[in-house]
Amino acid sequence: MVRVWGGDLASYGLYSFDFVNSGRQHILAPDDVKVYTVATAFDPGSQVKSIEQSSETASPNRETYLVHEGTILRITQQNNPDLFLHIPTRIPNQATLVLHPAY
Repeated sequence: MVRVWGGDLASYGLYSFDFVNSGRQHILAPDDVKVYTVATAFDPGSQVKSIEQSSETASPNRETYLVHEGTILRITQQNNPDLFLHIPTRIPNQATLVLHPAY
C-alpha cells in the first residue's frame, strides 16, 4: 500500500508518500518497484526517486517521496501490471473562481 500525507509542505503544493504493509507500518519499496510521473501537457513524465535516493544522506531504513499535488503516478513492478495513483489537489480555503466569457 501507499500512504500519502500533506504535512509541513502543504503550503508548497507538495505531498509526501511512502510504502506501508497491511499493518500500515513503513516498509522499503522492493528493488523492482519503480515510480514514474505520467506524462501530461506540462510534464514529460519522469522517474520519481525517494528523498534518500536523491541525496547523499541515504538511509537504508527509510524511503520517503515528494510529489506535487495533482500528479498522476505510475508504479511498476516486475511481473505485475502497472498501478496508477492520482495524488489529490487541495482547494484553498475561501477560493473564488471568476468566470469570463469566451471571445
